[in-house]
Amino acid sequence: MLFEPLFGIKLSDYEYLENAFDIRNNFAHRYYTSKFGEVLVIKDETLVELVQKVNKFVYELFNKVIKTVYESQ
Repeated sequence: MLFEPLFGIKLSDYEYLENAFDIRNNFAHRYYTSKFGEVLVIKDETLVELVQKVNKFVYELFNKVIKTVYESQ
């Protein structure tokens, strides 16, 4: 991953993001269907949970990058 060699930052577990990206792609590019043509339904709670997890990941990464960049000066 890019962040460890450049900044020395270890990322927290981001495996769940792969699932989030799959869900996003199904809705954004496949018009609510899976790559097998199955109609998909997502619960509001699931969507909110995914957004919260992604926001948390990005916030933590942002803080680590800022801390690393400014502490190295």
